[in-house]
Amino acid sequence: MINEHYTIEYHKKYFKKLCESLSNYTEKCTVSFIDLYKNTERNIQPLNIHIPLNDEVIDLMDFFSTVAKDNGIYIDTCAEEYDLSSLNVEHACCIDKQRLERIGNYQLKIGKDKNQRGVCGCIESIDIGMYNTCENGCMYCYANFNGEMARKNHEKHNPLSPLISGKIEDDDKVNIRNVKSNIDGQLQLF
Repeated sequence: MINEHYTIEYHKKYFKKLCESLSNYTEKCTVSFIDLYKNTERNIQPLNIHIPLNDEVIDLMDFFSTVAKDNGIYIDTCAEEYDLSSLNVEHACCIDKQRLERIGNYQLKIGKDKNQRGVCGCIESIDIGMYNTCENGCMYCYANFNGEMARKNHEKHNPLSPLISGKIEDDDKVNIRNVKSNIDGQLQLF
């Protein structure tokens, strides 16, 4: 996001600092530009934020790509329409089949998540989050649209409960979701 405080130069300065600090601790950085969902658009009006112009995106991502490479960090973008392949920046998969297969040392038999935007590369997954539970108050966040509700839900958090907010009450109806493993059990020769 860009405004008079969070300028292109601001983002460059702090991205460089973060990369230098984290270079020994991370291998990947995924960048996303602000999306103006209904709640986000309403919340950010006082911040005078504008969607980055195409030239700003290219300038910023060219810098980010160079800095990331200099620090041994792979960089990609999350659900962005921009083709930045000429800058060595590809499209991300936050829930990345190849990465999970590499880390888990198994093959997965699973497809693209049909419930995400078309440019999203994530594989099928189950969201375990809940709207209006974070008290940080980030105005650009799409997951909180009611600060008072977020405060109340946060107060109901119980680390011993299987729920994000509250606990299962006697009159609650619990639906069991049938899930299966997506690990491909097929033997492979190579």
